[in-house]
Amino acid sequence: DKHTALREIAAAVHSLLRRLPQEPALKEANKAWVLDAVSWILQAPEGQAIKLTATEKTFVETLMENAGKPCSRDELASVLSRRQTTFENRHLDAVASRLRRKISSLTNTEAPIRSVYGIGYSFSANGTIGDRRPD
Repeated sequence: DKHTALREIAAAVHSLLRRLPQEPALKEANKAWVLDAVSWILQAPEGQAIKLTATEKTFVETLMENAGKPCSRDELASVLSRRQTTFENRHLDAVASRLRRKISSLTNTEAPIRSVYGIGYSFSANGTIGDRRPD
């Protein structure tokens, strides 16, 4: 049956594609993004510091807290709307887009913020949240 053969080929291709991005990630497993939740600075694995706005910090923190699992648009809008009365999908996309551009321009690497079709966004790299409170 032709349809069965095509499904098997498609499944094999999808399986290979899922495995491809993980190889470079394994080589750089010890390199992580670090969010300083007190000073609102996101530090890239190569050491560049990116100063975040309050909205960007909350957005990144929410994604990192979910450790690579997608955060729904509703969840993100709910977290971000605590600071203002309404938070629309357009605004959420604008925050993600501006943040990606900011990270890319300051680090010369692709931002680890991924759109997850039909769901929302995820943080696609190793990351930790810390705080540098003065003693």
